[in-house]
Amino acid sequence: MTSTAPHTPATAVQAEETVLGSLPHEAAHPLVRAALAILNGLPRARIGRTIAADTTGWYVRPDTLASPAQVTVRHVHRGSLRPASAAARCAYRAVAAERFARAGWRALDVPPTVLVVEAPGTLADWLDQD
Repeated sequence: MTSTAPHTPATAVQAEETVLGSLPHEAAHPLVRAALAILNGLPRARIGRTIAADTTGWYVRPDTLASPAQVTVRHVHRGSLRPASAAARCAYRAVAAERFARAGWRALDVPPTVLVVEAPGTLADWLDQD
């Protein structure tokens, strides 16, 4: 026996959750929010499970392996974490480094493709601000 009812999918496809400047599940992290506030006024990359090919802007992640008060700051250009040139990479990094320095954060010595900054105080200090 065949059904004449129209085919309906069992589940609807949901749109991927994206946020500006961080992974969706990291967006509420207090250091991510603080770092994005320091980058206020600069474009933020739209991030979901992947980085869209057409997004350009800043991307922040908690980097708490070495210290609980660190974040990694990267610039995404047309969906890539690798700028087209070394000069562009240095320029993007310098812009962010200067903003964080003015805000009292300390830049760590890491490869030039990323900026790792440490917030003043401890993670507990930042958690208390919520």
